[in-house]
Amino acid sequence: MTHSYFAEVHASPSSQLSGDGFIPPDSPAVNSAWEELKLTTAMDELSAPAARREALLRLAGALGFQLRYAEEISMLSALIDEFPDDAALIRRRAARELTTLRCKAALKDFARCAELGMNGPDTVYRVGIARYFSGDYEGAMRAEEECFGATDEELGIGAIYWHTLAAWRLGAEPSLLKERYRPGMKVGHHFSYDRAMSLASGTMSEGDMKALIAAEDDDLEYPMIAYGYARWLINEGRKEEGGALLKEILKRDGFWIAYGFSGAWSDGNGNADGPRR
Repeated sequence: MTHSYFAEVHASPSSQLSGDGFIPPDSPAVNSAWEELKLTTAMDELSAPAARREALLRLAGALGFQLRYAEEISMLSALIDEFPDDAALIRRRAARELTTLRCKAALKDFARCAELGMNGPDTVYRVGIARYFSGDYEGAMRAEEECFGATDEELGIGAIYWHTLAAWRLGAEPSLLKERYRPGMKVGHHFSYDRAMSLASGTMSEGDMKALIAAEDDDLEYPMIAYGYARWLINEGRKEEGGALLKEILKRDGFWIAYGFSGAWSDGNGNADGPRR
């Protein structure tokens, strides 16, 4: 399925997650933003700061649209150096750092956002994911519990999903799943999380899950459902099957910025035993 979230020709996951892989040439939007940035050097002292900020924002956005997140992070960092208390810029950088598994940097930025008053459920939710990818499963569970207690069911189902997966990694009770999940939650666009938790709760049969994954043609939804199923398999003691599914997720990288894909990558490119870094 086609999405408009990013350019058709975009950076490969390996180029952003391990530093080697395809990076597309500059798009017209990137070239235009670079030219605009160059012009700011000739401006007077009063005009230059605002113009430079706007040009850097345009450049960051153009690079991000090509999924060149490492370069976007660099542009955002240049901006944050000039505007160190801009919570929106820091939050945006944190999101890119999380997607590219720069989890320590992401957590530092999320903490700074909290200091600046930007610490709503959406941010806490991503703190939990960053901790999960870092292997801090207890911290991930705490963050997702905090998120769930302060949000609606649409984001709440995501909190249940990552809380459950973290609990499984610890051999702990997935209390949010047991106590707060129910069929028919108002999950909005997070229906793939709901499907995975339907299996985890016993509401959906494994046969139905297999059929669902086999029929899923959306590269955004597939990794979210499949990663939850892979971790369920591993939690059930079926590590070989779970590991094989993690590898299948990595092969289908049409929407590699999905957190389910990041989860498979952080598990070691198909290694079911734990995070790679």
